[in-house]
Amino acid sequence: TAALFSATSTPLWAAAPRALSVRFAAAAVATAAAALGLGQRRTRIGRDLDGLAVAALMAELTATLAADEAYRRTGVSPAANPSVANASATESNSLASPGLGVLLPLGLQVASLLLTRRRSDWLAGAASLAVLGGSLAMRCGVITAGNETARRPEVNLHFTRGARSEPG
Repeated sequence: TAALFSATSTPLWAAAPRALSVRFAAAAVATAAAALGLGQRRTRIGRDLDGLAVAALMAELTATLAADEAYRRTGVSPAANPSVANASATESNSLASPGLGVLLPLGLQVASLLLTRRRSDWLAGAASLAVLGGSLAMRCGVITAGNETARRPEVNLHFTRGARSEPG
């Protein structure tokens, strides 16, 4: 999905193609681990899946921060382009998704791994559900924010006049 998004002329999607691809791939790995982890009860496999979800969430957070920096550099972000009058969609993509979509499940997963010797079913389950919800929120946020940047001529023109932040 991210590869297809990046190949478009939509500013938000084209501004950071590598970071967007890593973000979507890491979210997919975290989501898969979380979904599989929901079926595990106090097993070694469950803890391994939780660890995999933590690693994927860290990769997603890193890619999100890299994408946000590229958005600022290219003028796609509302912080870099004050002419964007109603930037709520872009702001929600850059603020809400990483916060609720990555940091909350990451915190719950780490707490589940570190605070208990055995896998806590309720904490691991809550973390897995947070990962699933966060992945959905991130994907919806990227789509909504991308569409918002495409509808704003000032963002689109600012982006097309400057060089893309990343090749390819």
